[in-house]
Amino acid sequence: MTGTSFDRYGRNTGSNEWHTDALDVLTFREKTGTVYDTKSRQLAYTEYVTDEYDHKTEKTWSNARYDHYNRLLEYKETNKDALNNTTIKEWRATRYDWADRAEKYTQTNTDADGNVTSINWMAGTPGKSGEKGFNKYGQILGYTEEFTDQWGEKHRRVWADGEYDTYGNVESYIEFSIDPLGGATKKTWSGGLYDRHNRLTQYKEDRFVLDDSLPIVGQYLEWSEVEGTKTRRVQSHEWTAGTYDKHSRLDGFTDVTRAPTGEESTVIESQATYDNYHRKKTFENKSKGPEGITYTLLRTDTVYDGKIVLRAIQKCPPLTRIPT
Repeated sequence: MTGTSFDRYGRNTGSNEWHTDALDVLTFREKTGTVYDTKSRQLAYTEYVTDEYDHKTEKTWSNARYDHYNRLLEYKETNKDALNNTTIKEWRATRYDWADRAEKYTQTNTDADGNVTSINWMAGTPGKSGEKGFNKYGQILGYTEEFTDQWGEKHRRVWADGEYDTYGNVESYIEFSIDPLGGATKKTWSGGLYDRHNRLTQYKEDRFVLDDSLPIVGQYLEWSEVEGTKTRRVQSHEWTAGTYDKHSRLDGFTDVTRAPTGEESTVIESQATYDNYHRKKTFENKSKGPEGITYTLLRTDTVYDGKIVLRAIQKCPPLTRIPT
């Protein structure tokens, strides 16, 4: 750490730091303008991060406020990416538990196009039958989230039964999603495996629809009713990662999808390459459906503007029938 500066009370106001991670990726981090209150709690700072491609991002953290137990009550975070897209997050805690973990909070997000979304988050599953939010290690066991999209529509999500491996990676969970009209789906995610750098290498996912609608945002929701609702399986996935590079970018994956009636489809993506902003430029995609025909898509180039794909050059070779 170099370039360290302090105020007259000996509090750190800025520093420069070179950091090399376990994958030998080098970044430079500069923190400046740290402001404290009279109790030496951070109120604001600005942080710049420069990656190996000399791309700089900027984070401004400000408007911090604390309660009388020195727990963070709110803050504002403005992030500018390497392409000068600015996003804003405003976070406010509304309740902490006995271990000083935020049990309830609200968050407003503004994207680079000015679209505003908001979240009301609560640890644990809902209602009197709800389960606790954290295990003894402070890991999330379950939470309830109400999400308002950019059109003002309100969605609900309940995440539960979180299980973790020795390194704190998620191994399995279940998730219920409720749309603005009460239509509900269920997802079970399991078999999560990771490499030695904690990057996901494999998982299984089953998706269900619920026969009955569930209470929408603003209506009382009881966890026992959610768990007990009859479901129908509509799809299952088994996903396996290809190879990661040192920037944790995948060169491909295999995704096997099965219908409830047993039909199987496979997508194999490979040969993925990326630009210096970690955006995918080229890849090969092979899709085989239940009929045994393989469709091949070759993405040979992708041109981006500051946010989205502008142009993609693709080729579709002749179809190949695979004997079944």
